[in-house]
Amino acid sequence: MQTNDHQENPSDPEEEEITHLSSSTPADQTHPLVDQEDIHPPSQGVDKDLGMNEEAFHDFIEQQVAKRRNNEPLSFKDKLSIWMIGVLTFFVSIATILGTGILGLPVKLYQTGFWPFFSTFVVCFIMQAMIILYLTEILQKTELIMKEEHGKKESLEEENIVQEKTREDVDDLTRTNDDQEEPFETTQENVATTVQVKEENKEPVVFEPDLHTIGRLFLNRALQILFDFSVIIHFISILISYSIAGPIAIASLFNIKDYYPYFIPAFVLILTIFVLLLERFLSHIISAATIFKGALLLIMVGLVGFISGQTKLEFTDNFQYIGHPFLIGTVSLGGVMNTLPVIVNEDEDETTPEMRSRVKALKIQIFRWSAILGLFVCFLINVLWCLFVLRIVPQESTDKNYPSLHKSKEKGEISTVPIIEIIKLKYPQYVWLGYFVQFFISLSITVSFCTMSFGAKHMLDGYVKTFEMAQQRAGSYASRLSQFLFSKISFLKHKPSRLSLLLKILLYGATFLPTYVMAQINPRSFLTVMEVFTSMALNLESGFFISLILLLSCRAQYVHHIVSVPLPKLFIYTTVGIVAVYFLFAVVFDIIYSIIGWVWPEKPF
Repeated sequence: MQTNDHQENPSDPEEEEITHLSSSTPADQTHPLVDQEDIHPPSQGVDKDLGMNEEAFHDFIEQQVAKRRNNEPLSFKDKLSIWMIGVLTFFVSIATILGTGILGLPVKLYQTGFWPFFSTFVVCFIMQAMIILYLTEILQKTELIMKEEHGKKESLEEENIVQEKTREDVDDLTRTNDDQEEPFETTQENVATTVQVKEENKEPVVFEPDLHTIGRLFLNRALQILFDFSVIIHFISILISYSIAGPIAIASLFNIKDYYPYFIPAFVLILTIFVLLLERFLSHIISAATIFKGALLLIMVGLVGFISGQTKLEFTDNFQYIGHPFLIGTVSLGGVMNTLPVIVNEDEDETTPEMRSRVKALKIQIFRWSAILGLFVCFLINVLWCLFVLRIVPQESTDKNYPSLHKSKEKGEISTVPIIEIIKLKYPQYVWLGYFVQFFISLSITVSFCTMSFGAKHMLDGYVKTFEMAQQRAGSYASRLSQFLFSKISFLKHKPSRLSLLLKILLYGATFLPTYVMAQINPRSFLTVMEVFTSMALNLESGFFISLILLLSCRAQYVHHIVSVPLPKLFIYTTVGIVAVYFLFAVVFDIIYSIIGWVWPEKPF
């Protein structure tokens, strides 16, 4: 979550009044913003003639004005922006979480049943909620550090401007025989004018914490590379699963399921171009599409629940296989941390620091709890969906022509495929429901693909910003590197912006091109991708690394960065170890589970 840096407004009438209070306001008068009953002057430092010395009276008035401002009601614009952050966060969270995980999860219950899955899924929900709390804390601290870095950079730039201008003027002085007093004064005026023009032409800076910047600020070089690698692998693997599941749903909608590989190129290409070109409006488009998607989802879950009441199929539970849905369960509720940083906050343009602090704190609070509320809604929908699927689709079937969860697992199908087949076989009067489900799945995966692509683009843009900062810090070496690239690549033509554009093209290609290639080469690897690669990368980055970064952000060197809505230190130190161990266990379990799966296909756990 991001906010803009603030520059104080010296023209504020209230601030001017306070500034000149000591000289213009007698000690026996009151400030217009302070009630008579609020004034209880301190007894120390009181002059017998004036009643209070000017410095103490000035400080007292400032305290009373700040107190009055803290009690001022929020404007309509402030209330609207706060609730917009909440609505946007809620729907982006749902769009991120409700992707392919919910579609693949019921298929993994063919041996487990419902209650073993539910017991692990509750723990998973709690851990994912903790990650949201941790991430909000980290985003706040990252923003403060970015502001500090920007301030140091501006100071260095101004110092360089002064030195350069002074050096030029001194050189001019050596070449003239005029009087030295006048040129020296002119030099000082020119320097001041240059710095002033630089300030006036400066564009407002928007601080946008991204996952790459978080890793760069808090992790050492080796851990930063591993963190970035896990984030990129998660983005690519989840996009691969969307690139497979989306065309399956679209092809099934038109009754040409066997031809779905031909839909993959158009699906990936069109949506990728859509994300890259419409970034500015994408978050609002995703929110609107998610509202429509949520309405359809409620209808679909209700209709499938109605069908499950007609079948009254009994399912069996077996805690021996409790590990089967564990990994894909973490995927079904995870991933929200990859898209929360892209939610852009509106400017806090209030004229007083007290009001800005109030609005910012309220935005952070509603941002945090809206994300957790979205996670809880997804948890309930996942649980209900799995329960309804188990009551419609048998876990095993002796009839080769009758669908089952086990057969769907072997074919790599999503859970809606056997549901639609059973509806067509046993309930032809509800065949329209099958088309409704397929339409919803197509829309859901499309929205989720755009959401995760948006998150991936946001992180890749963070690499570009880091590159630009490194170029500025590197000085002459960066200039030589740029000159070499300019001489070899005519497209650049001595324009640094084109060098950044070239880097963006390379990064986007390295992310989205493998997505298409892997989906096209092995279109039946949906569940394998979800279980092995997506879950491992997600648990490593969102669980272990976020917990580690939170601990590192509590070190002494970051103590002076005081966030608006901090987590209690006791809460952090008592929970972060448990969360880190949980997700690290999930990573180790993923590795062992995959190895055993290759040696022993029918896993005993």
